[in-house]
Amino acid sequence: MMKSKFILLVAAGMLTAASLFLFSCAGTPPAEPGYIEGIDVLASTIAEKTIAILPGTEPVTLAVYYFTVDGKPGSISDYLINGVTTEIANRGGDNLTMVSRQGLDRIMEEHSLMLTDLVSEDTQVNLGQLLGADMVLTGYITPLKDYNKINIQCIKVGTGEVIGGFQLNYRVENEFQQDSVNRVILPGNAVSRVKGVTTTTTILDDFEGSVTRVPFFHYEESWGELFAGKHAGISAGEGAVTLAFEAELDSGELLRKWNDSDLNFYAGFKTKHTIGADYGFSVDLKPQGFSQVYLFVSQQFKDGDRVFGVPVTLNPGEWNHLQIPFNVLKDYSYTGSIEENKPLILSFGVPFGKNYELFYFRNSEKISGKLSVDNIGFFTLDTEDDENVVATFDDEVYRTVPSVSIDNSSLYVDYSGSGEGMLKINEGVQSLSMAVRRTENGPAGTYLDMKGSLGINGKIEEFIGIDQPVMVNLVLNMGKSFSGKHSLSFLVKADFCTSGYIQINDSGSDLSFGAPFFVHSGWGQVEIPFSELISDEGSMEDTSPLSDKLWMSLSFPVEPEMLKEAVASGSLDFNASIDQILLGD
Repeated sequence: MMKSKFILLVAAGMLTAASLFLFSCAGTPPAEPGYIEGIDVLASTIAEKTIAILPGTEPVTLAVYYFTVDGKPGSISDYLINGVTTEIANRGGDNLTMVSRQGLDRIMEEHSLMLTDLVSEDTQVNLGQLLGADMVLTGYITPLKDYNKINIQCIKVGTGEVIGGFQLNYRVENEFQQDSVNRVILPGNAVSRVKGVTTTTTILDDFEGSVTRVPFFHYEESWGELFAGKHAGISAGEGAVTLAFEAELDSGELLRKWNDSDLNFYAGFKTKHTIGADYGFSVDLKPQGFSQVYLFVSQQFKDGDRVFGVPVTLNPGEWNHLQIPFNVLKDYSYTGSIEENKPLILSFGVPFGKNYELFYFRNSEKISGKLSVDNIGFFTLDTEDDENVVATFDDEVYRTVPSVSIDNSSLYVDYSGSGEGMLKINEGVQSLSMAVRRTENGPAGTYLDMKGSLGINGKIEEFIGIDQPVMVNLVLNMGKSFSGKHSLSFLVKADFCTSGYIQINDSGSDLSFGAPFFVHSGWGQVEIPFSELISDEGSMEDTSPLSDKLWMSLSFPVEPEMLKEAVASGSLDFNASIDQILLGD
């Protein structure tokens, strides 16, 4: 077989934020003949014309790279890259092979190349040589009054000769005119680092001695007919307290009984400690056989218990150190705030349903697991927390407590047959592995990293046919007041999608405010004014007052084409990361 030619498609352009604003204004004139209207049509046309100028008689390997905005990748870039790549793959035939963009990102980073360097023809040629390319396809975007013009040329790497090209006029939809919202962080770019806080922790019990200082107990909650029997026990030993549990599952009736059944096991610790000047509680948890845990703080009163809690996703088989501020806990009993002079009871719950949806408790009709608890204590802040910092991951305090779910990967509701829908098992996804941890060396220091893998088989085609996404959700419970603030920003990256959706949910008013954002495999900074976070009642800017019990969710849809392509390898890896969530005045 002849040696494959390697061609790099670099769509490097100059598209100003001013031109983007013009497109989104009211009164934009209708498209004139010769204009391409819409980003999907633009991607399809670029793919068609690119294939036409490529050598058709020899095998070709092709890579699609960044479309830039003033030398930087804009929000349109990732959508267009993926669209062009998919279109070329569908049209190119057996002689054309598409290359992963992640490999190109790696080359750029390893050789400290910036996207602004791609304006230089010498850099284009050098990058092509680094990739083993014979040709480079470059593009330059010029903003005009009512549309943009893109000029694409195909250049031989060895000689610099232009062998062909084309020009297109285009406009895209309003939702893609938001390049000013996303600032892309590339290798070598500096990001201001937000300093974390320091704390002092008082450990009530490390469970090392023969006598425990904090009494412990266990209990369970269950309802419905899904479980035939259950058993749990709790004991101290080897420097920790361990809750061990098991239950019999009627798996044959899972779908019929799912909505009316659940089972939770709890380990409780009754302290004599009052909240006083403490900022939160500290604990080490080691789950075995599951990842989802509920964290509760409760107080006993004559008229009933006050219960405050939050869900968290932990890494199974390892110790997870948690410092949880009291202000992130949701009031489950709707009784107000934690009483300063009442003793605190700490409880840690293991829910069956949430863990089953993440592919735990699947091995047999008898489920089992263990939760080990160590180093129970409380902590105070030694330094004042910045009122504009929702979360930074450079200290041990969980200002936002992370909880992960993967919608429709395990169970989903099929509405194709009726409006009420039917609960089904997604047989195209056969396994899930995932880890959520703090990772060093991000653009602003330590960041929160979510990494996982879905086992995919051919039955995924049936699920894709009902037009519902597999959605990776990161929920962050917050304890920060948004009063007097007017915008929210965060650093984010994801390697399996081009867009995301943020929701700010107010537990006090039951209102939910949302907005889309763009994301790609490199770090980007997203800034969203409160006026663009919208609910049925209006914008978050116009809604006052918000409660101080807010939680944020970031949702990332897995592209259907990625699910289809994963059938061949049997797995789909995904990675999303977030850092430095800040409020703006």
